[in-house]
Amino acid sequence: MRPSFRRKLLPASTLVALATFLFWFSLYVYVPFLPGHTESLGASASMVGTVVAAYAVAQLVLRIPIGIWADSLGRRKPFVVAGLLFAALGALGLGLSPGPWFLFVSRAVTGVAAVAWVPAMVLYVSYHSAQKVPRAMGVIMGVNGSAQLTAALVGGLIARAWDAQTTFFVAAGVGIMAILVMVPIHEPPPIKSQRRAPRQILQVATRPLLLVACGIAILSHFVRFSTSFAFTPLYAADIGASDAIIGYIVAAMFAFATLGSLAYAGIGERIGYRHTIGFGSAALFGAVIATPFIHNVPMLMVCQAASGFGGGLQGAALAALALRGVDRSEQATAMGVFQALYAVGMLAGPAISGFISDGSGIDSVFYVSAGIALMSGVLAYVPLVPRR
Repeated sequence: MRPSFRRKLLPASTLVALATFLFWFSLYVYVPFLPGHTESLGASASMVGTVVAAYAVAQLVLRIPIGIWADSLGRRKPFVVAGLLFAALGALGLGLSPGPWFLFVSRAVTGVAAVAWVPAMVLYVSYHSAQKVPRAMGVIMGVNGSAQLTAALVGGLIARAWDAQTTFFVAAGVGIMAILVMVPIHEPPPIKSQRRAPRQILQVATRPLLLVACGIAILSHFVRFSTSFAFTPLYAADIGASDAIIGYIVAAMFAFATLGSLAYAGIGERIGYRHTIGFGSAALFGAVIATPFIHNVPMLMVCQAASGFGGGLQGAALAALALRGVDRSEQATAMGVFQALYAVGMLAGPAISGFISDGSGIDSVFYVSAGIALMSGVLAYVPLVPRR
C-alpha cells in the first residue's frame, strides 16, 4: 500500500465516525419529545403509537435489500449520504407537520434514513484490516450509543432553552452538516463480493438459533419501543415532567443501555447466554411493571435506567447469539436478517400499545409490556439456546 494512500485512511475513517455520530444525533435528538408533539397536534394514543411505529416500517422492508444492493455495488458512501439526506428531510417534515398523518409520513422517512446504518457501519470497518475488524466494530457501536445519549441530553437542553419543537430543526441542520462531512471521503477500492443465490440467503436466514434470537429480540423491542420511546414520555408528562426533564429521563435510559452493552463482555462469559438474556429480561420486566405505580420523576428515571441496562445487556447477548456458529462470510447476511426482523417489534410495540392505551388507559400499556418482557426471558431457556 502506498504511503500517501495509507495517510488518507485514518482521516477518512475518522470522518466516517464523525458523520455516523451526527447521523444518530440527528435521528434521536427529538425522540423524547415526539410522542408529546404528536399528542399536541390532536392525535389519539393509538395515533401516537402509529407515528412512533412508522420509524420501523422502512427498516423492516428495506434493511436486507439495501445491504445486498450495497454489497453488489461494492459502494457504501452513496447509501450513507442518501440516509443523511432522508434524516434531514424527515426531521424538517416532523417540525413543520400540520397534523398527525403528516407526522406519520415524516417519521417513516426518518425510518428510511435509519436503513443507512448498516452501510455506514460496513464503510467504517472497511478502512481497517481484518485483524482490527472486532475493535473497529466496537468503536462504531460506541459512536452509535454515545450519539444517542448525547442527543437526548442536548435535546433536553434545547427544550429548556427554547422549546421541544426546535429539536426537529436542529436535527435537520445536523443531518446537512453530516452530509458535508461525508463529501471529501474516498472509499477504499471495492472488494469484489461473492454473489449469493436466494437459496443461500434463505439457508442463513432460517438457521434455528438465529430465528430464536430474532424471536426474543422482537419481544424485547416490542417492550422498549412501546414504553421508553412512546408511552413513558407521555406518562412522565402526566406526572409533571417538563420537556427538558423528559429528555433527561430518556438520556438515563440510553446511558444505562450503553453500560448494559459493555457489561455483557464480562457478565456473558461468566453466566452464559441463557442467564444473561434472562437477567436482562428480568430488569426490563421489573422496570416496566413498576412504572404505573411511580408518581415522581426521580423514581421514574431510576426505572428507565434499569430498563436501559436490561435492554442493553439483552441486546448485546442476542446479537452475539444471532452470529453463533455462522460462517464469517455469512455474518453480514445473518446480522441483516436479525436487524430486519427485530424491527417487527419496533413496529408492533408502539402501534398495538396505542390501541391498548385508547381502550384501557396508559397503565395497561405497561402491564402488557411487562408480560411480554417476561415472555422474552422464558424463551431464553428453550433447549436450542446454548448455555454458553
